[in-house]
Amino acid sequence: MKLLRTIGLAASLGLAASPSLAADKLTLLLDWFVNPDHAPLIVAQEKGFFAAEGLDVELIAPSDPSAPPKLVAAGKADLAVSYQPQLHVQVAEGLPLTRIATLVATPLNSLVVLADGPVKTIADLKGRKVGFSVGGFEDVILGAMLRKHGIDPKDVELINVNFSLSPSIISGQVDAVIGAFRNFELNQMDIVGKPGRAFFVEEEGIPAYDELIVVANNDRLGDEKLKRFVRAIEAATQYLINHPDESWKAFVATDEKLDDELNRRAWADTLPRFALRPGAMDNARYARFAEFMIREGMVKSAPEVGTYAVELKYLEQDYLFLIQFARAYALAIYKSDSLARMRQAKAGLEAILDVEIGLHVDFCAGWGIPAEKLETLPEHPACMAYTRYVLERGMAGDLADLHMALAPCILGYAEVAQWILAWPEAKLDGNPYKAWVDMYAGDEYREVAAAEAAMLDELTADVAPGSPTWLRWERTFTDATRLEVGFWDMGME
Repeated sequence: MKLLRTIGLAASLGLAASPSLAADKLTLLLDWFVNPDHAPLIVAQEKGFFAAEGLDVELIAPSDPSAPPKLVAAGKADLAVSYQPQLHVQVAEGLPLTRIATLVATPLNSLVVLADGPVKTIADLKGRKVGFSVGGFEDVILGAMLRKHGIDPKDVELINVNFSLSPSIISGQVDAVIGAFRNFELNQMDIVGKPGRAFFVEEEGIPAYDELIVVANNDRLGDEKLKRFVRAIEAATQYLINHPDESWKAFVATDEKLDDELNRRAWADTLPRFALRPGAMDNARYARFAEFMIREGMVKSAPEVGTYAVELKYLEQDYLFLIQFARAYALAIYKSDSLARMRQAKAGLEAILDVEIGLHVDFCAGWGIPAEKLETLPEHPACMAYTRYVLERGMAGDLADLHMALAPCILGYAEVAQWILAWPEAKLDGNPYKAWVDMYAGDEYREVAAAEAAMLDELTADVAPGSPTWLRWERTFTDATRLEVGFWDMGME
């Protein structure tokens, strides 16, 4: 292990450098005209968070609010702001869309009545009129809320008020409105002296969901620009929460018409609802809402969550990583100069193909990522960079060169897993990654790592430190370590 200790130090000293990112264009279609719901996007644009990620993002307000996801599905735009309920319906219709980020992490939708009106409870709506603007989802939500309070939806008259939700209830045209955003309509009513009261859907039998999300075409999920986009949105959201006043100034500077009382109030009400980790994904939450949509007849069935809502993360790419590492072990058989080493390489190949990949597929399934999706995923550049480097070093050099490129992964996983188990602050109980840590900290994998270390000691025993061959191995191990770190960083974006 003398060689590994020496070049491990060299590798650790060379990890800080990272290439600057060239500016890349992305088009993002908004769901509506610019408003405080879009604050993370505007702040990312105006405060340079997109630029810092090498992105030139064009934000486009739609002429038809229903069009953006369809245009993304058709390949006419890169990204669109949409709604989680809409995503479930459109995926069921066959549109190739996937959620990659969340902007507003709670429902905004609510059932609103006049604060001093006759409706004090939802049960009071029996025999009354309820206005709505978009048919389908809104009346489904209303029906579920009514049934929770023992009211048959047929006992309520639905009236399409288009998008005049606040005016229709203020004028007395209806007794309540469904689909009113709690950060807008309530403020709109209060400003004109007709305060409203909201019944929040998530408190009335509707599973919580993400109000505003960003969707991409399924064919684009491997595009590393999307990871940079999500990273920029997270940085912008953190800035927005930490500096709300400066963010507001940047927001209204884009259009003086935005600087009014309604937007100021909506801004304050929306701040606590932004997703602090826009890329993070709660599969169980999406699955619960999908079950609600099926139960209410909005969709006939729902595919696995991982097929339409993802966190652009490590798990999926590691499956592809293992495929390439299997090829590296096959190459090791060819490069071996003895039957014993051929058998050792064959054992490594079988371990990946017959054990590790199976465990990985099962682990992904637990996160709602089905095996069929793993088979069709595009490779991330970080995955390609490391795995192809391993294969290139193996083909250009000998068995020692190949194992020098493999070592940061094989030995690194064992070391990191042991470090996590020994870390006093590690919280493993209930941690979804505990099974992963246990596998790589277990005796079986430790034996694999020990065998790899022993082979490296054997392959390098007769080579003098400082010799050309030794220096070549140093470079290989250092470069492979940097590429392995890059692969891990991909999972933390």
